Amino acid sequence: MEDTKLLYQEFLSGNKEAFDKIMDLYMENLTYFLQRYVGKIDVAQDLAQDVFVYILLNPNKYNFDYSLKTYLYTIGKSRALNYLKKEKN
Repeated sequence: MEDTKLLYQEFLSGNKEAFDKIMDLYMENLTYFLQRYVGKIDVAQDLAQDVFVYILLNPNKYNFDYSLKTYLYTIGKSRALNYLKKEKN
């Protein structure tokens, strides 16, 4: 099992520091990934934070068959597309 999956296991066991490490690993790159969709860094930062809030509120939804990065980026992309739909209307 890769290191990030082990960190996620620790987070599920109640280790807050493990969650902080996951955020440290992914927040910046996730933000830049989302910026490519929404075009605004401040919106991308908000969306990235929303991804981690979602993880905190729904910790058991992660499927360990997939990489944690894929899971986070999929949630982020979904939120970015929803944001763009709202902006269009």
